[in-house]
Amino acid sequence: MWRCSVLLGNWEDSLNGLNFLSPTRTWNLQKPRATLPALMTFSGNPMICKPRDRAWRQLAEQELELLLGCALTPRHRDLVRNELYRFRSGNKGEQDTAYYLDVRFRDTPNWIVLHDLRLTDGSNVVQIDHLLINRVMEFFVLETKRFQGKTLRITEEGEFLLEENEQVRSLPSPIAQNDRHITILKRILQAQQILPKKLFSPVFYNYVLIHPDTRIERPDPQRFSTQNLCKSDLFYQEIDRLLQLNAFTNFFRNVARLHSVVGKDTLQNLGQAILQFHQPGRPDYKKQFGITPEEISSAAPTTKPSPAAQETEGFFCFHCKEPISPEEARFCFRRKERFQGRPYCRKHQQEFSVRHEQVSQKG
Repeated sequence: MWRCSVLLGNWEDSLNGLNFLSPTRTWNLQKPRATLPALMTFSGNPMICKPRDRAWRQLAEQELELLLGCALTPRHRDLVRNELYRFRSGNKGEQDTAYYLDVRFRDTPNWIVLHDLRLTDGSNVVQIDHLLINRVMEFFVLETKRFQGKTLRITEEGEFLLEENEQVRSLPSPIAQNDRHITILKRILQAQQILPKKLFSPVFYNYVLIHPDTRIERPDPQRFSTQNLCKSDLFYQEIDRLLQLNAFTNFFRNVARLHSVVGKDTLQNLGQAILQFHQPGRPDYKKQFGITPEEISSAAPTTKPSPAAQETEGFFCFHCKEPISPEEARFCFRRKERFQGRPYCRKHQQEFSVRHEQVSQKG
């Protein structure tokens, strides 16, 4: 029991149990409490074990843009265009969520954050948008969803419906999807013996984070609970709610859980061990959509478009998303160092060139 008293410090902390894990709790760094030296030391080092993968996303987006410039069939063109829209929307959602998480957790020594994981051990493969792990071996597996300007409605039976312009379509349950992710993650951790040996088994939490620009309609919580589905910018509040929930009732459970506390170095080593099984994967859109080599190699569609359509077919400005001519796109593609492999309209080419020259002069 002496260990628990040292870890918890006083009666207030004992009631709050694991409150030291709160991402919103602040510490007096000039005068740290003498009873909490191990838990309250502020390292100042970032705890982001793995940032988001930007390189493959840029390549994937560029591939979709280039495919739109090929002589695709109408069906394949629609598939690629829809995929590009979903890709950009999903990328924006994951990017914003990563920002919200990094702001809250990067400066605490009690958590590590891993973004954009694709874990495989040869037998199992799982893709996880965001993974948070704290020093009492609690794993928060986060799935990000974004439906810009739309309404996500959850029924009392747990069905997910997406509403837009008075049209409704059913969606696969992201909660069930993330539960499958957790099942495979557990399988990999156990098979590879990655977890530190502790008295208590790790706890896994399933959360679905919805982008703030999506409206949510929830059912009666007595019929179907959506507590583990929240807005991504408010997720830190959910962490605090969990830590403070039923503090008196869970007192002995929290004290017992403190025997599972690992050191900061052990926590970071755990993150690095997990990363050994990360293998980035880039989608093969040509194979996914069944695009033939003839569509890729053809210089022009079999059906000749109108002159106005021919000038802008398939290419869009990366900045303003307006259609641009093949000449404008090729001008950018030939200057990859300046435009980073992205096409721009003439207006934004000029603005981009001005910024490029300013940076060059500063260098």
